[in-house]
Amino acid sequence: LVGYVELLDKWNKAYNLTSVRDPLEMLVKHILDSIVVGTHLQGERFIDVGTGPGLPGIPLAIMHPEKTFFLLDSLGKRIRFIKQVVH
Repeated sequence: LVGYVELLDKWNKAYNLTSVRDPLEMLVKHILDSIVVGTHLQGERFIDVGTGPGLPGIPLAIMHPEKTFFLLDSLGKRIRFIKQVVH
C-alpha cells in the first residue's frame, strides 16, 4: 500500500489524479477510507466504476488478493496510471 501511495504521489504531480497532495494525507483519506469497507465485501468479483486513480479498487485488491476487482474509468491518464500500478 505504501508503494501505491508513492506512485500516486509521483504521478499526481504531473497528471493531477487527486486533489490530495500530501502522501501522509493520502494514506488517511484514500487508503484507510478504501480498506475500511473490506470487511463488508460479500462475493468474489467486484467492479469499481469511476475508479479515478484506482480508489477504492487497488487498496481493496491489495488487501484481498483472493478476490477479483475490475476497475473502470473514462480518462486515459487514470487508466495509464492504473496499468503502471499493476505492473
